[in-house]
Amino acid sequence: MTASTYDQKDTFFSNLSDPIIAAVERLVSEEGASSEKVEKFLEHIVSEGAPSLAENLKSGAPEMLSEEHQQTSSFKTRHLERWETPLRLLKVMRRSAQEAGEAHARSGVPDGVEPLVFDTLCILHPKALLITNEIICLLEGGFADGALARWRALHEVAVTAMFIASHDGATAQDYRLSAVFSDFKAARKVNEYADRNQMEPFSEAQIERMRRACDAAEENAGRRLKTDMDWAKPALGLMANQKATFFDLEKAVGMDHWRPRFRWACKHNHAGFTHPNALLGMSESTRLMHQIGPSDSGLADPLHMTAISLLHMTNTFLLAGQHCVGRLVMIATLRCLSDELGEAALDAQKTRPR
Repeated sequence: MTASTYDQKDTFFSNLSDPIIAAVERLVSEEGASSEKVEKFLEHIVSEGAPSLAENLKSGAPEMLSEEHQQTSSFKTRHLERWETPLRLLKVMRRSAQEAGEAHARSGVPDGVEPLVFDTLCILHPKALLITNEIICLLEGGFADGALARWRALHEVAVTAMFIASHDGATAQDYRLSAVFSDFKAARKVNEYADRNQMEPFSEAQIERMRRACDAAEENAGRRLKTDMDWAKPALGLMANQKATFFDLEKAVGMDHWRPRFRWACKHNHAGFTHPNALLGMSESTRLMHQIGPSDSGLADPLHMTAISLLHMTNTFLLAGQHCVGRLVMIATLRCLSDELGEAALDAQKTRPR
């Protein structure tokens, strides 16, 4: 395994702190300095030394970072050699999905599909492509756990698209209107903490415009959308006092078997305790280390999961409306690429890094 880890003694701060400790000891032992004098001495060191040290660090940055740049370049060569085939297949999938999606969007609203549903899918498919590109960057950079965490968003987009595609325009409308309420909630939260965050608050006029937009959205939706998932309640058949969750959407579209992987992806997004060696990037480590940089381990799962979720999203979009031979062939092609990618990723995973 090749990884940037946090397991070596850092001599820089030792060299910085050792002379200060020695000076303090001299003050106490040789001059009999009081604790007050020692405290003032340390305050002087901090106030006068920090700006000087910052300038030294900035001026020495090219030399200090040169070795890191060389290590990164060497790492990427070995890393891409190992994972080149599945990464290339994912890029082919992403590009093919993009071209097929663009062609489908340009063809106009298909027969049998409500315009608002199709327009919403036309927004969600590019979003999925963007997330896929972000995941590819993380994978190429050696950040398997970051890619897994970003996959969670891709899965959410795909499931949301599947749910919207299986319902009428009212569901798509409520989904889009939910942004009005969440934006207003976010704006009020910004104003609540604007001073402490040193942010410019929204003006009263802006807040009032948002409030009026919420009133209009409430009239269109027939209710006020209080939570992020309230938009899905009617389509899920939930009562007003029941809470809709993303898991409800997964169950509704038959994607609830992905819940364990979704929960797995959530772990890297949150601050809950995770053992250092539980990271994908540390999966080939033979000793305890803390990963702080790229690793060429653990890419197989996020690679294949990304391919499958991109397939789910593209399949949903291309099958909106009457089926045509060209789109059916493209979906089958993407499925073949996804299967081949999965096998290539497993083969790469079995290849021990140099």
